[in-house]
Amino acid sequence: NTYQVEIVQFPYGDRAPFKSLWGDLKETNSGNKYEAFEYIFAMKPFGGTPTRDALTHVLSNYKDITDVVLLTDGAPSLHNSNKKDDIHEILRSVREQNASLKVQINTIGVGADFIRDKNSDQYKFLSLLSSYTGGFFVGF
Repeated sequence: NTYQVEIVQFPYGDRAPFKSLWGDLKETNSGNKYEAFEYIFAMKPFGGTPTRDALTHVLSNYKDITDVVLLTDGAPSLHNSNKKDDIHEILRSVREQNASLKVQINTIGVGADFIRDKNSDQYKFLSLLSSYTGGFFVGF
């Protein structure tokens, strides 16, 4: 069984809400694994969390995708803004876009809110996003 992967970093910077490593799914051969590791290792946290932009891009541009692993602080914002994005609107939008695709979205939440407060908006958002798509949620 050969897996195919892609890595989408978000936010990427002022000019783009995200950046794809390859722009396509790639086999998990040793060269691509090394390139993926280097890409991940070079990532630095930057600005907001344009989760909607990244998910919309992934669901729209990777026709053979079956799974997404979303690593985030769980506090979505608008690109180039500190303004919070509406988590309920994101959930509605993803459910609508993913209805025919059936992509499993797995979520990994990073930050103190995931350990301390299961009633936080971040916890609820990532928990619901994964449960709506049959995915897993882990917070740490």
